[in-house]
Amino acid sequence: MKSQWIKDIVHHTLGRVSVLNRYRLQTIGHSKLRSRRTDGLLWLHMGCGKHYIPGMLNVDVNPFIRSDIWLDLRRRLPFADESVDAIYCCHTFEHFSEHDVRKILRECLRVLKRGSGIRIVTPDLKKAVRAYLDGDANYFSDFPDKRSSVGGRCVNYLLCRDQHRLIFDYGFWAELLEQEGFAVIRECVPHQSAIFPQNEITRFEYETPDRHHSVFVEAFR
Repeated sequence: MKSQWIKDIVHHTLGRVSVLNRYRLQTIGHSKLRSRRTDGLLWLHMGCGKHYIPGMLNVDVNPFIRSDIWLDLRRRLPFADESVDAIYCCHTFEHFSEHDVRKILRECLRVLKRGSGIRIVTPDLKKAVRAYLDGDANYFSDFPDKRSSVGGRCVNYLLCRDQHRLIFDYGFWAELLEQEGFAVIRECVPHQSAIFPQNEITRFEYETPDRHHSVFVEAFR
């Protein structure tokens, strides 16, 4: 795993250059972008990383991985106001500062249609604290560093060496989302959604209802 300061330099540089790609995408037209789904809906997968989801427009700042839109999420999205039907963002927001998280949320709110929503998945502070207090070292993995103590393994999960800037529970998410203008905010479990159909979300969401470590939140415009 590369150090965060190296990633910061790379993402800062690529993020600025990716603005040129945003201008190019704005000239494509939303009808062509929508054509990726047979039902004509426009679903965004923000910060896709290596988890490319067919049927969505996958957005990532890394130009060397598979995505549909190369763009720094901190830059303006190449979509008109109220033009997006749904947004999915999994294990991405924890890598940003609170200032940037709020900025991205405001941009999501801008592009979402009225009544449409965003589904957010991040590490869960509440579940991690409960496992730590229970002394459950097996709850945590030994990624990115191999550690045997419950404290060390908990730090792995919460901080991921130096990769995570924020850690969330549902209450913190509800606070941020409400302050940035979202409504009908609710906590979910894997494969349970008021935004994505059951047959689709079970296909792309890799955590399961019987065992999950993340916090799942949905909010609507």
